[in-house]
Amino acid sequence: MVSRRVFRSVAVVAVAALVVGACGGSDSTTNDTTSAESSPTTAKMRTKNAALSACPSSVAGVVTWAADVAGAPGTCTGTFIANSTWTPAAGVSSVTYLVVGGGGGGYSAAVQSAQRGGSGGQVRTGSTALGAGAVTVVVGAGGASGAGGASSSFSQGGSALVTATGGLTNAGPSGAGANGTTSSITGTAVIYGSSGGLGGGYAGGSGAGSGAAINAGCAGGLSGTANRGGGGGGGVYYLYDMGFAVFPCYTVAGSGGSGIVVVQYNAFGVTSFATTAATPTQSTNPIDWTLTFSAA
Repeated sequence: MVSRRVFRSVAVVAVAALVVGACGGSDSTTNDTTSAESSPTTAKMRTKNAALSACPSSVAGVVTWAADVAGAPGTCTGTFIANSTWTPAAGVSSVTYLVVGGGGGGYSAAVQSAQRGGSGGQVRTGSTALGAGAVTVVVGAGGASGAGGASSSFSQGGSALVTATGGLTNAGPSGAGANGTTSSITGTAVIYGSSGGLGGGYAGGSGAGSGAAINAGCAGGLSGTANRGGGGGGGVYYLYDMGFAVFPCYTVAGSGGSGIVVVQYNAFGVTSFATTAATPTQSTNPIDWTLTFSAA
């Protein structure tokens, strides 16, 4: 990090204070001058030394906490796959989030036709301020065959901060499922909230279930992947020709995948201050002096 200041004065002593923000934050420089000397002779830089605060502990099957995920140095990232609570540490005033509702289950009916899969759960991303007190996290379940998915959310003090609604049954495309929204908040690009495929063997979107295939032993539609919020694959009703007889085949649709809640916050804090001196250099213009600080 380099900060340069140019002083236009013949008779000054300049004292510069550089504050280096934690986690790559903005820099600010201030100078005070007096008329005690004919040129700038002393300057000092005051630097904040920051360190990564410990992230909360992970709980198997509930939440995984990770520090410094790819693309987000100096942060703690909590990935919730089940209902839980989390109390932010002192100084944590906001979070970046990903909230995905549970996917809708596929649809099936006792009529000779293919049925639609479920739509994916709503995907919400952004940032929000936090107050004091515990945060309650709810991870929405995927819908069973013929049912919608449940909402995912996180709230504080009884007030909902972010809610993502669950997907609907029988609401997927009339064909292959569509991909949902891509997020890299966990350090890896993942597609969430895709829709399930139509019964008859149509593929689901990424993380969603494919529709039940025809002439596959009456196997049902596939379910969405857990914690991706994808819809379940649709069912199909058809006549299954076994060579010696024809049997009606009624397949069950797949279930939607459960949702997910991910929160990420800045985990750096100031631990100490350091002061460094530097000497200004004169430019070709006799009244211009340049002061340069370099910091790792």
